[in-house]
Amino acid sequence: MDPDKPPLAGKVALVTGAGRGLGREISLALAAQGASLVLAGRDPDQLAEVGRLALRPGLNQTLTRPLDLGEPDQTTALAEAAAQAFGGLDIVVHAAGRGRPGSFLEAGPEAVWAMLRTRVWGAWLVTRACLPLMAGRGGDVVFLAAVGQPDPAWAMRGVVLAGAEALAEALRQELGRDARWAGIRALTVRLHPPRSFPPERANGLAPLPSQRRARRELAETARRVALALTHPPEVAVRELVINAGEPGE
Repeated sequence: MDPDKPPLAGKVALVTGAGRGLGREISLALAAQGASLVLAGRDPDQLAEVGRLALRPGLNQTLTRPLDLGEPDQTTALAEAAAQAFGGLDIVVHAAGRGRPGSFLEAGPEAVWAMLRTRVWGAWLVTRACLPLMAGRGGDVVFLAAVGQPDPAWAMRGVVLAGAEALAEALRQELGRDARWAGIRALTVRLHPPRSFPPERANGLAPLPSQRRARRELAETARRVALALTHPPEVAVRELVINAGEPGE
């Protein structure tokens, strides 16, 4: 390995939810390690900004794809675009997600389905479409989950994150039984507490101290995720636990 070359140089990573929050920060952290990026999300303007910030001329490339992750045709088109642009994938990060506060009984059906549709259904669709692009290359499929029991105030978000963790485990077992997927790993990133994107203040007001801290935590979490993905092929990282407030944050 060239010591002067970033560890993910030559690798291609697809990140969902790349336009904002943790997905945005993970995209930038992967780019800092040299990876080319396929940036997927709902907002084309946000994706374009992340693509511009992540681009390192002569080192990596970026491709943006606005889409609805819950639509099978659109996730298939996403995989086709990645194949056409880069020939394959080495990393898939499922960072798209919606969180709505509410207890088990207070959460409304539409809000719960929106979370499930993105975090579980959408992640399954994307993995299913993109896994063939990783065949023969190896790499990592990353799922975000949470540590401990669901917070009663965010009950259904906790349930949905547990579903994402179960999805990762199901994939992990299947990958190990099929020679086609040799070298591909499923990584569960368990966050405590689950990270959320701090909302912007109205009228262009400067971020509050709590918002600045939240942003720093998102960036540090993303840095650690990217670092975990620089491991050599013979090392299988199955789970990464990140606690807020640890040294370095």
